[in-house]
Amino acid sequence: MLENIVIENPQFNDEDFTATIGFSIRAQYCAGLKIIRPRGFGSKMPYAADSSAGDFIKMINVIEPYIEDPCMTHGAYYGLTIAGWSRGVKSYGGTMTDVRHAVSLVQVTQSVVGTPGRVQKYGQPQDVLIHGMTARNTSLSSFDTHDTGLNVRFESCSAYAAGDDGFQFRTHKVKAIDCVANGSLNDGFSHNDLLPSGAKVGAQDCELINCRALLNGRAGANFRYNRGVIRGGEYISNGSPNCRPALVTPPTSAPAGQGATASGACGILINGGIIDGARIEGNAGSGGANGSAIVYGDTTAAVTMRPLELRSLTAPASALQTGFIWLADSSLDFGLITLAGGCQINGYGDTLFNNLGTIDNKPPMSFGGNHITTDATQRRGQATLVGGSAFVANTAVRNKTAAAFGEAIISKIALNRATRTGIPGALSYTINDQVGFTIRSEKFVEPTRTNVIRNNTNVGVTNGAIGSGGVLPTNWSINALSGLTLTIVGTGTETGPGGGTQNYIDLRLSGTASATINAVLLFDTANNAQAAASAGQTWATSFGTKLVAGSMTGIAPFSLLLSYTSGGAAVDSLFTAISVTSTPVRQARIGALTGAAAFARAGLQMTVTNGTTVDATIRIYMPQLEQASDASAPIATSSVAVTRTADTTNADNSVVEWVVSL
Repeated sequence: MLENIVIENPQFNDEDFTATIGFSIRAQYCAGLKIIRPRGFGSKMPYAADSSAGDFIKMINVIEPYIEDPCMTHGAYYGLTIAGWSRGVKSYGGTMTDVRHAVSLVQVTQSVVGTPGRVQKYGQPQDVLIHGMTARNTSLSSFDTHDTGLNVRFESCSAYAAGDDGFQFRTHKVKAIDCVANGSLNDGFSHNDLLPSGAKVGAQDCELINCRALLNGRAGANFRYNRGVIRGGEYISNGSPNCRPALVTPPTSAPAGQGATASGACGILINGGIIDGARIEGNAGSGGANGSAIVYGDTTAAVTMRPLELRSLTAPASALQTGFIWLADSSLDFGLITLAGGCQINGYGDTLFNNLGTIDNKPPMSFGGNHITTDATQRRGQATLVGGSAFVANTAVRNKTAAAFGEAIISKIALNRATRTGIPGALSYTINDQVGFTIRSEKFVEPTRTNVIRNNTNVGVTNGAIGSGGVLPTNWSINALSGLTLTIVGTGTETGPGGGTQNYIDLRLSGTASATINAVLLFDTANNAQAAASAGQTWATSFGTKLVAGSMTGIAPFSLLLSYTSGGAAVDSLFTAISVTSTPVRQARIGALTGAAAFARAGLQMTVTNGTTVDATIRIYMPQLEQASDASAPIATSSVAVTRTADTTNADNSVVEWVVSL
């Protein structure tokens, strides 16, 4: 056996290669091998198909090797192979680009004597640490354990644009700590089936600690076959059609598979174990909509279900992530799930729990967090006090869903003293031992409202600069701009502030002001008969804003509520300073009209001082003007005022019994 060999700064092939090479370093039956800053290029042509030969570094039965800063590009097979009974492997830093796997653990086979055509497997890598490696544009999973390995850890590793999973664990108890999976074609982190027969056994007890899974095409983490542990970390915007971006040039076109959301998309797909302290947000489902924070079980076939504990999660509902926990199969139930305290899971309404239409055996819950539900079959929870009095907060959370420009759902909590012999009285009493309360949840009802702005869907618009071919939407207007130019960049629809599909128009204000001006964009005319008003009435104007390009430096924006006499003279000019940022926000101005007000009007004012150069493109979403003391969800109009009737009341009187112990 060879021992204590140091290979420093080797380079295999030229960076501008025209001919390919085979293996770079192949080590077998040695100990204490050190490889420092190796560079390898071209065991295949850039982004060509994989082949079964051409590993850059391959270690077979090597004891305590050390690899530092390996950088390998355009490899036909693996960047770093760890095979056989290799042990004590440590790799620090480095980048692997355009290889099949950046790191792969594999078994070694040998022929069985006297049995032609058959082989047997022996040995497996042990005590493997991969720290700080970055993988880019691998053709399959960036980091793969290939059914083998004991005590395998990935620390601070990153997988970008993998052609399968970012991290694929096919052996038990693999740990990933502070790792990132971004833009993988399938899952960010996955444990795969241990058996090629499809028995759905799965690697068990793999751990993700403070890991991040972003913009992957399927699940952020996929532990569907067996139990796993997920502590901390972020699982955000998975089920994304933006997976597999072309991070490296070439290729000059998008990699294969980009643009499709894979079946089974969600935040975390898991069958038992623990999820503790993770943030799960904005994850879509198959097709890019109706995603879930967590899917329990396997969506492809029935598996043996295992207990799952969820605690201290942050997983708010959104227009994409519309469900919290979904069962993967309608034959399953929630009996093995424990929803412990500290979870912030706002806004799901009756999709807090779902198993394809039939809901049985809800998970027991400790209401340590903010749970909102309209499900009438909630189970019991418990709150325990150390001593003193109890206080239950009336927490109201407003959530706009994707339907009909946004339906508002709110949690209205009513506390009623439960009757008990010897303890009558009101809620203001000090809570005694074992006193019960009931909590009722119901849907928020949008009231009847009329949007008197006659065109908030941008009918009649023409792109271009105002005065040079650009035309504002019908009934809209802008005053003289004194050296500035207002350009209509474009229109469209997207999920707007508060949720729901909303129309928008992009307006660019640019140039150098030749005088201090108030650029006033008005959303309707001064004599709009459908906005008839009178003194003493309260009106609310609202519209969404988002900065899509440039900067608001030098621009002071305001939301305007105006009123006019029947002769067109100004009466009220009510201003509210607003902030326009890259985050969509619904702006509002509410006020009472005075004097001889006969018509109401709404607008956006942008103040620019003399000599100031500005350039900002602002997205405006669906302006609204309504006679009310608050602003309601947007009502679409195209030529006349439109009235939305009140939502149907849907109070389900869901009841949760709390037992409070002093």
